[in-house]
Amino acid sequence: MELQAGRPPASFKWIVVGCGGLLILGMLGAGGVTLALYYGHRKHSEIAKVGTQYLETEPRIVQALGSITKVSDRFGNRYTFNNGQGDAHLNFMVTGTSTNAEAEVWLHHGVSEPWRVIGAVVRPGPLHGRGIPNLIRLGTPGSDSTLLRD
Repeated sequence: MELQAGRPPASFKWIVVGCGGLLILGMLGAGGVTLALYYGHRKHSEIAKVGTQYLETEPRIVQALGSITKVSDRFGNRYTFNNGQGDAHLNFMVTGTSTNAEAEVWLHHGVSEPWRVIGAVVRPGPLHGRGIPNLIRLGTPGSDSTLLRD
C-alpha cells in the first residue's frame, strides 16, 4: 500500500469515525444515567412526598377533581434554603376521576421542623385551555401558618 503525500490513509478515517461514535455514545449514556438518578432522587424526596400527599388528601381538591388517580412532578420547581429553614414551590400535574389540573404547592420548614404545606393553587389542566380562573386557592406563599386559609 502506497501512501500519497499530504493524504492520510483510508483506515485513519474509520478510526476517527469509530472514536467519535464511541465518545458520543459514552456522553449519551452518562447523560441518561444522570437524568435517571436525578428523577429517581427527586421523585422520592421528602419535599415531593409531602406535596403529593397533600394533593391526594386535601378534601377541596378531591371534591373538585374527583378521586385522585395520579400526581406527577413537573419542571419549574423552586427551592430556597437559609439558616436551616427552607421554602419550596413545587409544580404537579394532578389527575382525578372527573378531570385533571395543574397544581403549585408551597411548602415551608423551620429549623428542626418537618416540611409542611402552607398554600396551593390548583388550575384547570392543559386540556381545559389557558386563562381559566383558579379552581382552588389555599393559603398564600410565604405565609407561616399551619392552618390553610381560603
